[in-house]
Amino acid sequence: MPVSWIFANRRSAILRHELAHVGANPRRTALDLLDLGNPDLNWVRIAQGFGVEAVAAADLGMLSDLLRASLSRRGPFLIELAVLRAWPARLRLLTSLRAVGKSFVKR
Repeated sequence: MPVSWIFANRRSAILRHELAHVGANPRRTALDLLDLGNPDLNWVRIAQGFGVEAVAAADLGMLSDLLRASLSRRGPFLIELAVLRAWPARLRLLTSLRAVGKSFVKR
């Protein structure tokens, strides 16, 4: 049961971090090159184009349900979870995902 998760934040945050780390002050044109949201990459459709079953999870409850359902699938399966909030919210999301993962493993 190969399952892939994509946490789609629609930006290349590591590159923005590195620019800040070296003291660069890029302008709008340079920052636009790091934007993965114009247009948004549709990971579900990309996967489906390769014959892989894929679904976008709207929330953690749906993610949990999809993970549980993925156990019965025979082929590859991709789950996309959009992460579009500020960092504190992302940290809460990751904490919640750990809880989902722990409850998922126990079942």
